[in-house]
Amino acid sequence: MNRSLLHKLNNQRVRVRPIARRFDDLGNELPGADDVWSVSQAHSDGVVLINHATNHILGLAPEHIRSYMAEVPGRTGFLLLNVQVFLQGRKVHKEPLAGAAQEPFYVPVVSAPSVDPSIPSSKGGSWIPWVVGAALIVYCLEG
Repeated sequence: MNRSLLHKLNNQRVRVRPIARRFDDLGNELPGADDVWSVSQAHSDGVVLINHATNHILGLAPEHIRSYMAEVPGRTGFLLLNVQVFLQGRKVHKEPLAGAAQEPFYVPVVSAPSVDPSIPSSKGGSWIPWVVGAALIVYCLEG
């Protein structure tokens, strides 16, 4: 993410994508939770996030952040990451995602579970956005 824009994240409430993976002290994976993180510090060197539900503190460098997507004013936004966050007990660490810098790719499908009719496709169907890890896959419903 552009270093000069990081300061604008200060005091924002965000949900991270991909969602942090959780493990117990023995290494067993726990169910995921879409926690809200608070940006406690934001400057050109990175950001510090606090998860108030788990009390984890996460530092992210600018290269760890792909982009920020705002939601409705006063609500949480999304912080799209180039890393996967892991929470285990009191520990937090991150690992790079393979292919995180790739552009979205488009896959034609015959049917899908949901359609966004507000986004028409060139073939008369609708585009269906899905996020898998850090790769955005956009399906085109053939109409």
